[in-house]
Amino acid sequence: MSDTARNKGGYPKDLTRGSIIGNLLRLSVPIMISNFLQTLHNLVDAFRPGKLGENATAAVSVTGNAFPVVFTLISFGAGFVVA
Repeated sequence: MSDTARNKGGYPKDLTRGSIIGNLLRLSVPIMISNFLQTLHNLVDAFRPGKLGENATAAVSVTGNAFPVVFTLISFGAGFVVA
């Protein structure tokens, strides 16, 4: 029985076989999507202080600008460590 047929039957994928890049992407893409959604949530939350005034917006933007970059780096690191 081929790997494709077994995978469709519900058996786990053997990550020791096949493309390393494909296996890494298969494991890291869900983590990256989750982290993207978390970042999107944080960006939407940044609009709320905008209604409170310039000082509130400035306070959120200082931490908000660095967060997506740091979170993306953590996401890639976590994705490759899990793989």
